[in-house]
Amino acid sequence: MVRMTIPVTADAARALDALAAIDRQLGDATSQLTDVAARAVGIARQTDWRTGSARRFHAQADDWSRDVAALVGTLDQARTELQTVRHGLQLNAWGWGL
Repeated sequence: MVRMTIPVTADAARALDALAAIDRQLGDATSQLTDVAARAVGIARQTDWRTGSARRFHAQADDWSRDVAALVGTLDQARTELQTVRHGLQLNAWGWGL
């Protein structure tokens, strides 16, 4: 099997490596935020709702969960844009730049 590599300059190679690292970090952040939001909602569901503080906690947990969901969407959009940049660098390296 012949394996082809992208003919890139040292600067382009560093940029591609950095973009790949950032993409992994954004993916990790998305997973961690999703897990934490799910735990917060679970704790809120298990709380005894008879006290005022419990009701406030539940409301804040719901608000926070919505905020996290919006942030996850932003992270997903950033990953999509990052992948577009990475693909553009790869295309330029092959001489097929747009």
